[in-house]
Amino acid sequence: MFTTAGYFENIGNYLHNVLTIVVGLEFVRMLIDTTPASILEVLTVAITRHVILTHDDPWSNVACVACIAGLFAIRRYLVRRSELKEEMVEME
Repeated sequence: MFTTAGYFENIGNYLHNVLTIVVGLEFVRMLIDTTPASILEVLTVAITRHVILTHDDPWSNVACVACIAGLFAIRRYLVRRSELKEEMVEME
């Protein structure tokens, strides 16, 4: 992967590849620990990657930000507190 000519040619290509790896790692983590909170984290990372890498139009960015806000609202109001506490204990 790193040996091909022009791999790190510009920062956009570099960011694209790094963030793709990050989303892939988050996806693998989600497959190992399938909780609603981990699924929401993967969706948040994937949408954030889309916002960072693509510069479509302002309405697309607004829609992505609204989706991220919706994911945070879902996590805040619909995910059980016991699951969030378990995740916090696992992180320590």
